[in-house]
Amino acid sequence: MDDYLKDLERQIAVNAREWEALPKITSEEIAQAKYFYKEKVFLPSRELFKTRETHKIYNYEVYGLILTLGFSWEPLVLTISVCQPERVFFLCTPETEHLLDEIIDITRLKFSQIDKETVRGIDSLPIYQQVLKVWDKWGRRKDLAADITGGTKAMTGALSMAGALLGIKLLYVHNKEYDKELRRPKPGTECLEKIHNPYTVFGVLQEREIEELFRRKDYHGAGRSLAQLVEKVPDPRKFEVTLYLSRAYEEWDGLNLVDAAKNLETAYQLLARACLSSEETELLEAQVEKLKHLAGLMPLKPGNSTLPLLQDGNAVETLVFTVYQNAIRMEERVNMIMPPSIFTGSWKYLNREGLQCTA
Repeated sequence: MDDYLKDLERQIAVNAREWEALPKITSEEIAQAKYFYKEKVFLPSRELFKTRETHKIYNYEVYGLILTLGFSWEPLVLTISVCQPERVFFLCTPETEHLLDEIIDITRLKFSQIDKETVRGIDSLPIYQQVLKVWDKWGRRKDLAADITGGTKAMTGALSMAGALLGIKLLYVHNKEYDKELRRPKPGTECLEKIHNPYTVFGVLQEREIEELFRRKDYHGAGRSLAQLVEKVPDPRKFEVTLYLSRAYEEWDGLNLVDAAKNLETAYQLLARACLSSEETELLEAQVEKLKHLAGLMPLKPGNSTLPLLQDGNAVETLVFTVYQNAIRMEERVNMIMPPSIFTGSWKYLNREGLQCTA
């Protein structure tokens, strides 16, 4: 295989020199040179690229591929040839839309596989909107990729940011060598680069926001943010544990004890599978047992007897502390929303209206 690749590289280099020497003055000469480049330079380069780069996506099957089309259509063909997607979405400008014919001809894409939108290359907002639209149309799948090689800087920048936020894999066709004589990237030196998602950095910022939500006892808001992080960060294990904790605390706070126990037990099991033992883990295990015990004694329907619960000292203790802590959290939330001085003023106002209240 190595000898085959080396022979192919040498042949591409020879053909590229011959193509550069061809006359390109008349329309006929330009057409002949274009045909020579496609058949003798690009198609062998494509074969070399497929043979050398396909292994980079072996563990990642691409269902949908999003591409921005500039005046160079070749990198897009290379990426499509390696990824072999079921669906392709092209973002073009009015000036580059005609190049789609060349891409479709070489890749043999079917009409049913293609989505296309024409945008202005200098306006990023429509690009965000179109990426979001096709992401939603394709079912918000995880097996999507975006090639940011082509297009204007505004197009590639917008696609990069949208792709990172939506969890779309980012790809880029890079040339390892530049031919100074031809004044262009050297054919046959193309390679496929996978760009790390910068959301791993942004996740740190969102984690701080989640810490603040926990401090404010807003378990629903924390759970919503955690669910987003679990979907986007490369290693979601830490956030999965905290997600189930937030769900357990939300249900516990609402006295939905059965669901609270299930979520709390899931958080504990995730920690146990990670082989993390600590005082916090032991405390969590104890809380799971107490909560499951209490939940099993709670009356399921109105009119059911509470006697078994009231006769169980451990269950009563857990219930008393649950209600007591709920009251403390409610007081803290009220003080965050309405400071004590404002709260007292409201009571005075209500007293003037004749309500019998004491502050």
